[in-house]
Amino acid sequence: MNKPVLEFRQVGAREGKRRHARWPLRKLDVEVADGAVLGVAGVGKSLWLELACGWRAPDEGQVLIAGHSSLRLPSAVAAGVIWLGEGQPVWPRLKAIEALGIQADLHAGSTNKSDWQAALEQVDLAARAGTPCHRLTPGEKTRLQLALLWACAPRLVLIDAAVLDVDDALATALAQRIETLAQAGTAFVLGVTQPRWAESCERVLWLPEGRVTDTAQASSLQAMTLAVSGVEPALTLAKSANARIVSGEPGAVRLVSTGFTAWPDDVKPAPQTPTLGDAFAWQALKNASSPSATARQSGTAEPLLRLTRPGLRPLDADAAERDGLHCAQGEIVALTGAGASGLLAALVEGRRLEGTQVELFGRKRADFALRRRLGYLPPQPPAQMDYPAQAWLGWRAGVLGLSSKQAKARISEWSARLGVQAALPRPWAELRFAEKRLLQLLAAWLHQPALLLLDRPFAGLDPLAAETVRSVLLAWAAQGAGIVHVAAHYDEVWFADRAYQLERPATMPHAPRQAQA
Repeated sequence: MNKPVLEFRQVGAREGKRRHARWPLRKLDVEVADGAVLGVAGVGKSLWLELACGWRAPDEGQVLIAGHSSLRLPSAVAAGVIWLGEGQPVWPRLKAIEALGIQADLHAGSTNKSDWQAALEQVDLAARAGTPCHRLTPGEKTRLQLALLWACAPRLVLIDAAVLDVDDALATALAQRIETLAQAGTAFVLGVTQPRWAESCERVLWLPEGRVTDTAQASSLQAMTLAVSGVEPALTLAKSANARIVSGEPGAVRLVSTGFTAWPDDVKPAPQTPTLGDAFAWQALKNASSPSATARQSGTAEPLLRLTRPGLRPLDADAAERDGLHCAQGEIVALTGAGASGLLAALVEGRRLEGTQVELFGRKRADFALRRRLGYLPPQPPAQMDYPAQAWLGWRAGVLGLSSKQAKARISEWSARLGVQAALPRPWAELRFAEKRLLQLLAAWLHQPALLLLDRPFAGLDPLAAETVRSVLLAWAAQGAGIVHVAAHYDEVWFADRAYQLERPATMPHAPRQAQA
């Protein structure tokens, strides 16, 4: 009998020091065979993957890959292991195709440049093959990471949840590639936060409080999340294997994830795999009595942002704005497509946009005072910091001109709403990725800006955290804030007032000055 390609033997990992230490993982025994597709969900999945690939040494127990310690792998074994994690470094001055070629060579993949170009085509990055890596957007860097799966045939692939949070088209192609490689004997371990990836796995390991719960043939990640969180009675759970969850409120439908299980009589059922274009096909999902809709109908909504002729295509078939994007007071607008993240960054930094006229708060040229009315969520968490999250938020509040009393009240209120109160006293370096993203979202709202520009606010979040973020965004919009957020798939679009697709590369902002040097 062949040995498992990956083994955890009584593995434990500790965070913190001495009496403040906590054990997110402890006494784990897991085996992954060749060709298996395993999902890892719950608290500590990124840590689990870091232990599996040898990026971190376990505090107790042993991790084996093909019978060897993950910390001391022979070169032949290490070449067959691929780890795709959030924010992995790239060679900044190399072209995208050159960086892919080096990675393929390190992992015993193809040395043919035409194969590298074909791999980039699979992830819709062929047009950027000659672009230096430092000019790629965060989304394009993720695509470059995933292209490696088409450039080589490894034995073990470990993919973090944040890397799997991609748009619908790439997710479909990636799922097919995973299935093809698994049939050829490649083992996969996926960090799972979305139901579509849970359903792609043969089994899912749930990690509640350092223990492993093996949920074989898991068909719905939401059901697992709700069962662990103890909120199942508040929702209606569907009985079929591929069902989804909706709210149990009579006469209303509140979508938690792709697909529907219960509908009012006047609502048309959705297809099994909704796309971004479907987000506005069902007008019954829109709440016409919302504060933002009432303000627009009465003409009292303040125009906050307007982009004229930026090459944006509205996803709503009834949209009247055909020449660009606009966001008014109390509105939520979703933005999708290549270059969406760069577009938001350019607005925040005040950089010129090629072929685009920008009106911010009714002015064509925004000064510093106007830009202080903006709130921004960047695509990546800040660098590692040693001080507690609460101290970082307090510093941000001081920079934004808030008194200590105001800062304390707002941090307390919205950390409770976002479910990250327990993370406030902990050092930033010890926080999970999802906790960092939620705290960043809180930091963007501290000074209660008139316009929020959010880059992928749902990235890396499990269904319950994503539903929390949706409710918070709707609450901020009800208070009058305009919100523009970058979305990747249907779950991040359906609740918005409007959505736009960024189509033409010519509308992408110029590269930052430091990138052009």
